Amino acid sequence: MLTYSGERLYFSGDTEAIPEVLALKNIDEAFVCMNLPYTMTPEEAATAVAKFHPAVVYPYHYRGSDVNVFASALTGSGVEVRLCEWYPKQEESDVTVITPDALVRRKRVTYCLPGLLLSS
Repeated sequence: MLTYSGERLYFSGDTEAIPEVLALKNIDEAFVCMNLPYTMTPEEAATAVAKFHPAVVYPYHYRGSDVNVFASALTGSGVEVRLCEWYPKQEESDVTVITPDALVRRKRVTYCLPGLLLSS
């Protein structure tokens, strides 16, 4: 959990839908992992997100999982799901780093990499 410029950000890391996650409140943006065996399935992640209900969620660390299952499960929940390309093709190299301040100001993110939000 991180508060930056008045925004509450949650980064799940490798976790499951434990009571502490389900009890989160007033989250502006959440970054939620889904990738077995160390994190949740897309279905479990969607159930957890629906419970703690952030305004926006970015699924990440999902290689090998169907992120569209996650997004579909949250349709109509009121949670905005933002899908990013965490695993871009190697030829994509002309990028600009978006600072945390820019993220909080809701600048458009065109794709993401682990640890960095990038925009072309």
